[in-house]
Amino acid sequence: MSIDAAPTASGRTKPATGSPPGAGSTGVIEQEIRRIWEDVLKTKDFSRTDDFFDLGGTSLDLIRIFGQINEKYDLSLDGSVLEDDATLARLAGCIQSATHR
Repeated sequence: MSIDAAPTASGRTKPATGSPPGAGSTGVIEQEIRRIWEDVLKTKDFSRTDDFFDLGGTSLDLIRIFGQINEKYDLSLDGSVLEDDATLARLAGCIQSATHR
């Protein structure tokens, strides 16, 4: 066992930090945001670099998405963060930056 790991009650090891691996990473955030986009856009057929508006998203859809995101992460982001790049990857990066200040 490495010094960076601590045994659990079951004898397994976990990171000594107490945080699950990947917690708070852009990948985890991106997965959570992807579920919101899937619900609003009514499709799962898009990549992290597809443009929200090219996928059929509207300004009203974007308001709904930001409402959910701001509530979930206790933020006050608005659509302007996606002005030049309305992608899932960009939005996840913005959330990551805003939550780790």
